[in-house]
Amino acid sequence: MNNWTRMNRWTRKIKSSFIAVPVLLGAVLFGAANVVAEPVSITITEGLYSPHPIAVAPFVWEGIGKRPTVDVAAVISEDLKRSGVFAPISQKEFLNDPTFGGGVRFKVWRTMGADSLVLGRIIPEGKNGLRIEFDLFDVYKGKLLSDSYVPIADRSLLRNASHHIADYIYETITGRRGVFNTQIAYVKASQDKKGSTKGGSGKGKPAKKLYELIVADADGGYPQTIMSSRDPLMSPVWSPKNRKIAYVSFEGGKSQIYVQSVETGERKKIRSFDGVNGAPAWSPDGKTLALVLSKDGDPEIYLLNIASDQLLRLTFSRGIDTEPVWTPDGRFVVFTSDRGGTPQLYRVPVTGGKVKRLTYEGRYNSRAVFSPEGRYMAFVHRDEQNRYRIAVKDMHTEEMQLVTDGPLDEAPSFSPNGDMILFAAKGKEKMVLKTVGRNGLAETSIFTDGTKMIEGDFRQPSWAPFE
Repeated sequence: MNNWTRMNRWTRKIKSSFIAVPVLLGAVLFGAANVVAEPVSITITEGLYSPHPIAVAPFVWEGIGKRPTVDVAAVISEDLKRSGVFAPISQKEFLNDPTFGGGVRFKVWRTMGADSLVLGRIIPEGKNGLRIEFDLFDVYKGKLLSDSYVPIADRSLLRNASHHIADYIYETITGRRGVFNTQIAYVKASQDKKGSTKGGSGKGKPAKKLYELIVADADGGYPQTIMSSRDPLMSPVWSPKNRKIAYVSFEGGKSQIYVQSVETGERKKIRSFDGVNGAPAWSPDGKTLALVLSKDGDPEIYLLNIASDQLLRLTFSRGIDTEPVWTPDGRFVVFTSDRGGTPQLYRVPVTGGKVKRLTYEGRYNSRAVFSPEGRYMAFVHRDEQNRYRIAVKDMHTEEMQLVTDGPLDEAPSFSPNGDMILFAAKGKEKMVLKTVGRNGLAETSIFTDGTKMIEGDFRQPSWAPFE
């Protein structure tokens, strides 16, 4: 069965776990740097690309007693590596023992191939707080780019602080905002070891699977279940603001669309119709949802104004129209349809009207998603070897690049800066989550507890926008 027609009977039941990750960090928490950074010239492009080599030295612990368990340098290095824009140099290759605040032997670092260098230290502050100081050097020019610091009130926030430092480094060098302290959502299916769970049409009966809607850090750390069910959950998608997620639940034995607050757990059922209710997609202003409904026969694309409850039908086809997504300018909805005989991507104005085909490469293209600025469209492409791979099309040049190898990659989602893609992929025995740079580099598995893959089948990821 084709990925795009599965309408994966994925649904979950709300276990209303309240998520409140303390955010004490942000642009304002960075101490005023003594040096004004000049962005290093790095151009992020598609196709062949040479990542920026950077050395992140171990952060020196300057406290008494046991040092924090979080390896700040390792977290920063992994973040930068996953972007596909940076190539962190292994600490095993270091030719000297760098010391924060001491003299920097730029010639030695250049010998190792480093273009940039990060040195740092961790200092205890108060009862349980920490101060993380770090210097960023341009090795090629032999000068300090920036010296800064991050204060945190509690050691439990050290991993979050590490992500913020990685964001700072990323933006200082590339001129583009980093995404390492953002969040993702996804659906996990696993064996229900308890045998029962609250809610769902199967209440009181043995359950084979438990479905969970999970929100986690961009690297998979700190996963929190905001909804659980023994009925399938599917198609989670973040709202452009207000930290809400729209998704499909099959509780009660039929597909229904819900919108849930990530912060409070409060959820609301969107207007329900007979037949298929699926594939919600937020408009850029967050006021309208594009939906797939079969209330009039075949699955078609509709727009639902959330405030007025007004419904507008956009497509009229004898085939299957599904997987809508808005263009970032809010003028069009792009969707998958087999109206031409095989699944391809089409677009239609949000006011209705003429439908235009967008893809002609091969016989299968589905599940489109746009980079935030609208230049790039990622989608699932089936190649000549019948491998399902993630493709990226430059909407300006019409050039397409395959950025993953398959054999079964699905559900692409752009990072909020447009430089990375999150997707689900077939592992050895189950579906796993991965990221890849938009340039096709650094395909990396997401570690859903921050250190190792945990049990379960992971699907339909969605990357949260910038707050």
